[in-house]
Amino acid sequence: MPPAHTSPVTDLVRACHRFTTHMRLLADQLGRVHVDDGDVTLLDEATQNARIALWHVIARSNGALQRPTEGNECSFFTVVTDAEWQRLMESGELPREHAYECGMPADHPGPHVTFIYEAMGTFQGWWLRWRGRERELVIHPYCGETQRGLDPDGLDDTNCLLFQGHPCPHRF
Repeated sequence: MPPAHTSPVTDLVRACHRFTTHMRLLADQLGRVHVDDGDVTLLDEATQNARIALWHVIARSNGALQRPTEGNECSFFTVVTDAEWQRLMESGELPREHAYECGMPADHPGPHVTFIYEAMGTFQGWWLRWRGRERELVIHPYCGETQRGLDPDGLDDTNCLLFQGHPCPHRF
């Protein structure tokens, strides 16, 4: 008898269950194997890649990637998906980070926002805005607010790290 038709979401949930089972089996195997110092580097790289792959899944499922923070920083972070990165690479090859932190303060209004990189030849940046599963890559001008330093020539001035019109205090 042919298998019953399942929904794409059901198939994805099953794939997550299989992934979880494989990760637990891997953990059990790692516990039984002697690991030399040289092997630690290989294992660190492999587990980092697995963690980043999991972050991609979480970012696309609910956007709720969080980390511990100190002070008044937003605890959310995200990854740039392969499809989003392809769009960004139309303007040239740039280094890709594993994760991008929300640049807003804790309890900020509106969506989370992270700076990706400067749009070449402009005073604007590529930003990723997200709220839950909703994600949008946008080019937005920088804030432009400057905090004056002690140097009369402005050599130690600091620019706000956010985008123009941000809904929170400046971040220098």
